[in-house]
Amino acid sequence: MIHKISSKITSMLLSDNREYPQEVYTYGIEIILSSLLGCALVIVISALMGDILEGIIYIGVLSLIRVFAGGYHAETYLKCNIITVSSFCIALIVHEFCVEHSIVNPVIVIASAAFVFTVLTVCSPVDNKNKPVEENDRHRLKIISITIASFIYLVALVAYCFFGLHQPLISISALLVEAISIVMS
Repeated sequence: MIHKISSKITSMLLSDNREYPQEVYTYGIEIILSSLLGCALVIVISALMGDILEGIIYIGVLSLIRVFAGGYHAETYLKCNIITVSSFCIALIVHEFCVEHSIVNPVIVIASAAFVFTVLTVCSPVDNKNKPVEENDRHRLKIISITIASFIYLVALVAYCFFGLHQPLISISALLVEAISIVMS
């Protein structure tokens, strides 16, 4: 279905003077539509659960870190969106449980950080068959992903410890999901 819609959009937007074959443009539009669908599903679910800020933070963090670190790629858009939505639901349930029962403690945060930073250091960036990482970019992308993760941990912990805001803690869950995604790829 996404392919059919993408083909129609491509046909409407393209002129005969194009640089690449129509399939290239169609594929790009497919990726955009599938990504928007996944984001929209997460936002709708988070709104229905009364946690829209957590949904926005989760999608933002996951999208940002994946650009530089890579991760697991499902074979179909449907599987990708199912995995994205499922991982968000699990992360949100765990997040809500931890906040509700005051289970946010230094041991859990340090353990999650150790796992995330170990995976980013050892395994990132992940190659994608459609977009392999060039060897001269590998170190730069690793440094950027570690820097982003460090900044996200810092912001989440400062927001929680000094301002009592629990919503940014979902970003730690997003980083854990990304680390698991990297391990799975």
